[in-house]
Amino acid sequence: MNVPINVYKGPGRSASYSRSPSPPPGVMMRLSGGMYSLVEALSSQIPKGCIHLESEVIGISYKSGGVGEAGETEGGEDDDDSTREKDSGDPLPHVVVRIRRTESKEKGGDDGLEAEGKEHGVSGEGGTTKVLTKEIDASHVIVAVPPRLLVKDILTFNPKLPKETMDGFRRIPTWMAPHGKMVAVYQNAFWRKKGLSGSGGSRAGPLSEIHDASPMEGRPALFGFLALNPQQRASKGTNEIISNAKQQLSRMFGEEAQNPESLFYVDWAQEKHTAGDEDVKFGFTGGHPDYEGIPRDAAGLWDGHLDFAGTELSEHHGGFLEGALCAAEAAVHRFLGKATSN
Repeated sequence: MNVPINVYKGPGRSASYSRSPSPPPGVMMRLSGGMYSLVEALSSQIPKGCIHLESEVIGISYKSGGVGEAGETEGGEDDDDSTREKDSGDPLPHVVVRIRRTESKEKGGDDGLEAEGKEHGVSGEGGTTKVLTKEIDASHVIVAVPPRLLVKDILTFNPKLPKETMDGFRRIPTWMAPHGKMVAVYQNAFWRKKGLSGSGGSRAGPLSEIHDASPMEGRPALFGFLALNPQQRASKGTNEIISNAKQQLSRMFGEEAQNPESLFYVDWAQEKHTAGDEDVKFGFTGGHPDYEGIPRDAAGLWDGHLDFAGTELSEHHGGFLEGALCAAEAAVHRFLGKATSN
């Protein structure tokens, strides 16, 4: 299906699923500059040094002793940045978060991470790599990754989370994790000159759903979701999929679609920090999952010092951006409620 239009007035609001209370029912809004503009706006409000780029959390531990016990690297040196003392009285329970970044020796960093052990390894032409780690003390931790990744052991918990908690996480699908997406960027929006909207559905190619993804300013683009499941994508390979997708776009929108200025392809099933093993194994769910919030067995762990957020753990709009906002707000309310009660 290819939808012709009489007049193209530029990208803007388009009718979609009803959402309430804001924006009005039947209206969906796109952010100028894309979602990265939202990331930039939020990160600009966070103090420097609080965000560790190109880093991953590799462990979270609960300590019944006082804040100030953590902050020691593998080499045994104290990390003053992560050591805090309670003013008086008995030590407070706290959580220790261990983060890691692997980088080339020449790159270096200025975010306070310390070298873990000795430098090791060789990467490409480039020489030696090193592993940098840091331990950070916190009174509470909110984990905001898809629940199935916690089952995948991308990080360790000490003490381990209960089996009932992990079983509950395993049953929660990661929205869109089995899917793939392609974006083709062009010098001009040739499809509009032909009276075409840029939206279409197809069963004659790797792309099942195509939309005009052009920004308000900048190069126009078409994007599409892949109809192939994770196993089919792995079997065909990226080059074959891209080649077939460009042919499909040219059949739908004209020969110009065969030669994009640039092209971006993402297979979320191959993303370490997106897809869990069950997401890849079971593939498409056949509909939007019924997300119900945090499983009962995951609530109040570590005397309330460990909590979970993320869109898959939202009671409302699970899987969507709104769900992520709802889950974050709920987690903060729980934290503030515990802080007030203490």
